[in-house]
Amino acid sequence: MIPKFDDFFLPCLQCLSDGNIYTQELLRIYVINYFKLSTAEANTLIKSGKKTQVSDRVSWTVSYFLQAGLIDAPKRGTYIINNFGKKFLSEHKDGFDKTDLLQIPSFAKFATRKTDKPTSDIKPVETAEDKTDDKTPTDLIDDAFRQINSALAKDLLT
Repeated sequence: MIPKFDDFFLPCLQCLSDGNIYTQELLRIYVINYFKLSTAEANTLIKSGKKTQVSDRVSWTVSYFLQAGLIDAPKRGTYIINNFGKKFLSEHKDGFDKTDLLQIPSFAKFATRKTDKPTSDIKPVETAEDKTDDKTPTDLIDDAFRQINSALAKDLLT
């Protein structure tokens, strides 16, 4: 089973902690080994079928780390931990999640920015399985797409 999105945070930052420059592909390989994922798990695609769940979660993890100021991108597609990231990791050796990242002002501003209210009357129904803290933005978009299609089908049948 592929771990939840925020379970990728600690191993990715630990991988970067050696001070070397990494690509998302190298981080992907690291987390596959870290979690001991099977070939089938490592190759499980997201709903769009365009990339794997592991690649998607690593990509979003890197994006979150950049927004939080934990890592730098010396050139496009490469990442290195910075002093703030090293300090943060030393303070969160046992793991961290989005709640911990929200304590960082730059990440909080990024994560809580306001958008215009949707004009749709569709009200998503949240279940325990739909908890948004465990999902990448891609997962949330896929869920929203599914809900919109379901509502449309219901309207058409009515």
